[in-house]
Amino acid sequence: MSTASAPGALATLLQREEGLRDDAALALKQAQDRLAYAEAQLNLLQEHRTEYLARWGAEFARATTPQVYQCYRDFKARLDQAIAQQQLTLGQRQTAVERSRAALVAAEQRAAAVRKLIERRLAELQREEARRERKREDEFGRPSGWPTSPAHGLAEQD
Repeated sequence: MSTASAPGALATLLQREEGLRDDAALALKQAQDRLAYAEAQLNLLQEHRTEYLARWGAEFARATTPQVYQCYRDFKARLDQAIAQQQLTLGQRQTAVERSRAALVAAEQRAAAVRKLIERRLAELQREEARRERKREDEFGRPSGWPTSPAHGLAEQD
């Protein structure tokens, strides 16, 4: 790759890395949304279980049949199972958010590294241009017939 095409190629690379960073940010947002939904679902299940136990606890203070009590126990067990499953889902969603956050940080670091490389390359190009300009001034700024080195002029005067 030539130095002249380097900034263009790096700009393309930067666009790609920034696109990947944006994708990672979107993935993190989506993972956070799924986590929030899982938390809300868990809260609903827990609230429903609390209400169910309170309502049927009062009912069982009075006399009830064994069949009604068996239905109560079965439904309570299904609620407990649903809560346990939702807690597992919540843990998976939390892990997904952590992974997405790590991926976003890595993508941001890659984009920053490319940005820094572009800055360095541009600074180097500016230094090279300044050197060329000084060289042109040195070559064309001297009157003709002047010695090119100070030592040369001194040697001739002796």
